Amino acid sequence: AVVKPKKKKTLVGRSEGTPVTMAPEIMQEKPFTQKADVYSFGLCLWQIVTLQRLFPDAKYELIIYATTRLFTT
Repeated sequence: AVVKPKKKKTLVGRSEGTPVTMAPEIMQEKPFTQKADVYSFGLCLWQIVTLQRLFPDAKYELIIYATTRLFTT
């Protein structure tokens, strides 16, 4: 069974955390939903399952640029 909220909640707030697992909408300081948590959780799970770090040699600036500029519409 799936429980759906009565109203769609949109959150806005400060972005804290590592850019490696942060959802693009949070980096861009746009309103976000719980889907941003699912995105981050998926990236964390990937690291656990593969025993590899995401983008081990990339600098945070490059990760932020690629996530916010290259892959968003």
